Amino acid sequence: MTLIEQQQTAKTTPTFYYVTPIVRDLLVEHEGTSSPFLQEKAGAYFEYILTEQDGNIGDMEEAYYHYLAAANKGKVNDLGEKLIDFYYGIQLLQSAYYFGMTTEKLVKEETKASILNRLGLILRIYGENELALVYYKKNLLSSRAIGDKSGEGMTLNNISQIYDTRGDYETALNYLEKSLKIHQEVGDKSGEAVTLNNIGLIYSTRGDNKTALTYIKQSLKISQDHGDKNEEATAMNNISQIYYARGDYETALIYSNQSLKIAQDVGNKTNESKALHNISQIYDARGDYKTVLKYLEQSLKIKQNIGDKSSLLPTMHNMGQAYLKQKNIPKYLEYVYPAYQLANEIKNAMGIYTIGGNLGEFLCRTGQIEKGLPILKKSYAIAQKMNLPNLDQLATLIQKYEAI
Repeated sequence: MTLIEQQQTAKTTPTFYYVTPIVRDLLVEHEGTSSPFLQEKAGAYFEYILTEQDGNIGDMEEAYYHYLAAANKGKVNDLGEKLIDFYYGIQLLQSAYYFGMTTEKLVKEETKASILNRLGLILRIYGENELALVYYKKNLLSSRAIGDKSGEGMTLNNISQIYDTRGDYETALNYLEKSLKIHQEVGDKSGEAVTLNNIGLIYSTRGDNKTALTYIKQSLKISQDHGDKNEEATAMNNISQIYYARGDYETALIYSNQSLKIAQDVGNKTNESKALHNISQIYDARGDYKTVLKYLEQSLKIKQNIGDKSSLLPTMHNMGQAYLKQKNIPKYLEYVYPAYQLANEIKNAMGIYTIGGNLGEFLCRTGQIEKGLPILKKSYAIAQKMNLPNLDQLATLIQKYEAI
């Protein structure tokens, strides 16, 4: 009777050792901390399985953990980049965040630029905008150090979105223009499409929908020409909102439905949730509040599963509005109060302005001026800072309730 059996099927395959249950139990009972040398060998084994034996994500993780235990910075950096990209791609953000942070903890200033970028994107989704900016700036330095112009351009675009969230559109546009110039110089069509889209959104926010549509349609054409389905769906979503603002609900619905189909086909939950939200608003304009809530509930569930705090704001707000139009005040407050609190928590300027304006007006109108008026004034101050249109209407509303 042998306690250990050895098997090797070919010179190019690893050697497998099989032990009896008694030996296995003894090994488990006396298991100790493996040396870096053994961890290195175990990492190499699982990496071999991954690359040569059609391994899976589980094998990649095993290799990563063993290299991590061996403190092999190069391997941890390489595999960490693949793992964070994989989990970010399927929108398992907590797993992506874990591998990114764990890699940075070991590798420190040598962390790959793409890992830093992913960490910034995840933190922004979680509403941690200031920390996201820290990682974007680290990524910017890293991209410039290695001469990665496309990476530099995309990072400038990402930084712009932090300032966009703050309502500082001039600074956001400044970063976007730098980003666009780099993407066009190096021929990065994907980055160009993203940046054009974001420029368009700023003009749309300011009420210049004609200019906005010009930029976003450029983004759409580039995305379609290069088969970028995710950015195509994003552009269609944004175009739908411009037609919605014009009152052309049929055209808006066509673009939203096309965006929804693409998002579902490619499995992009973020774009799916946005399309569902946008479709809801078309039914809102038609007064079909039951259908509005059906689409918003679907959108909300996806956003909650992703953990995207910023995108929760308009959906929660619009759910509250749908209930208010049905004169269901308790349900209105159930959604709008938390939405306003969240907007303040994550310092989302547009959320504070939009939700605060609605909530403040409601409170004042229902006799709660001492609660509502400060909220209205805060909305007005933010709108001034962002240079938004229709300030006169909000100012008149404030003066009306100040006089009571």
